[in-house]
Amino acid sequence: MNLIFENWNKFLNEEKARTVILHYIEENNIQLTEEQIQEGMPSWVKKMITAGMLITTATGAVAPNPAMADEWGDMFAAAAAENQAEAPDEDASADIGTKVAPGVFDKIKDSIPEGSKINLNSDALPSADLSPEGFGNSLLNSLQDLLANKNVEVLDKGIGSGVPANNADGNLTVSIMDQADGEYTIQLSGGGAFENINVMYKIK
Repeated sequence: MNLIFENWNKFLNEEKARTVILHYIEENNIQLTEEQIQEGMPSWVKKMITAGMLITTATGAVAPNPAMADEWGDMFAAAAAENQAEAPDEDASADIGTKVAPGVFDKIKDSIPEGSKINLNSDALPSADLSPEGFGNSLLNSLQDLLANKNVEVLDKGIGSGVPANNADGNLTVSIMDQADGEYTIQLSGGGAFENINVMYKIK
């Protein structure tokens, strides 16, 4: 449980710092593309704190260091280049998604009645070191095929965010939380008619 909170807090801290940074960029008309911004996350936050580009205020909030604003463009470029070099492998991420699907199906099959309609969603936290798209697409497609054997219809699928409201009986989100010592932590959470699904487990 501590690991979950630790990862969640890390994610929230990065998002908070990201919001501060984006606001600072907008206010000071710093010219960075959305692509540069996205490619620089999440490693940019740590690098900027280390480099003194982000400071902790008296209230404990993370804030930009105006004295170092001129270096921001270079820092983003370096962070983006490193992030591209270290980007998770799409094929390896897809393999993990395909591997995870049968285990997910085994854990939910008794909770989803035959003939149900469901929305599926996947999420890969940065600490899992996987491509969200590579993992999510293979997982959701494999899971859809497995559910079809139970005459369960998948109405919509989403990666990283919720799926739109429709006539589904409920939804299922599969989150891959982290990767440590060769093990991945998987969380399954259901909504609507499937809100009784709330499972966390590890796989190698």
